[in-house]
Amino acid sequence: MTSLELRIVAWHEQKYGTGVNLAKTYRKLLEEVGEIGQALIVGDADNAREEIGDVAVILFHLLRVVAPGDSLTDAMQAAVEKCERRTREGKA
Repeated sequence: MTSLELRIVAWHEQKYGTGVNLAKTYRKLLEEVGEIGQALIVGDADNAREEIGDVAVILFHLLRVVAPGDSLTDAMQAAVEKCERRTREGKA
């Protein structure tokens, strides 16, 4: 995990404890994605940037459940590799 991700874990554990409520976290993810859309519609780039950060934090919390120990960089690397593989295979 990166130092920033360790800070996120410390904050989360201090505020919410060690567990992640998947249903509640998923609902929060959807809410934050909606807030990104609202910010983009009104042209508020600063707010959109902040909301994108909120989404990244929530995705990190979900990642901790499905792949403990992985960083967001690990997840993004896997996504890039998948896209590259699909491009090579003519699927993208």
